[in-house]
Amino acid sequence: VLELRRAQFRAEQDRAKADADLAYQVQQENARKALETERAEAELIRLQKEKGLTYMFITHDLSVVRHISDDICVMYLGQLVEKSATKTLFNKPMHPYTQALLSAIPVADIDKPVKRIMMKGELTSPINPKPGCRFMNRCEYACEKCAEPLGDPTDFGNQHTCLCIRCQENL
Repeated sequence: VLELRRAQFRAEQDRAKADADLAYQVQQENARKALETERAEAELIRLQKEKGLTYMFITHDLSVVRHISDDICVMYLGQLVEKSATKTLFNKPMHPYTQALLSAIPVADIDKPVKRIMMKGELTSPINPKPGCRFMNRCEYACEKCAEPLGDPTDFGNQHTCLCIRCQENL
């Protein structure tokens, strides 16, 4: 019985060591990926300045775009929903989808509370979208008027536009 308990104890220790090893490997891989991303961003910025380049950078990760873009266009299912200078977009996002994307950016400061916006609801068909806002089914601010055909984006000045009837209410 004592020998069985010792074997069980050694097996538990081995599992704990394997878990710790795996956690360390994941941490190292994440650090490596972050460093590669940082280097790639630095290279894009260098080339942009050196060669006067303009990029069209397509991503869901706005934290990367923040560092290499002067202006940002946010699209949802092929529909341009917000356009703004980068600094303005990060300081005052207007469209609920932009707000959700920004809330998904990891924050290094664990003491800074972050309100994550969890999108719920069904995706609109990208193949045959209905008239109106394509984000409506997932938007917490949606109302009946959102189903009506959309007009032009609202211009909030400084080339900040938003395609949302509720934006005028300053969500």
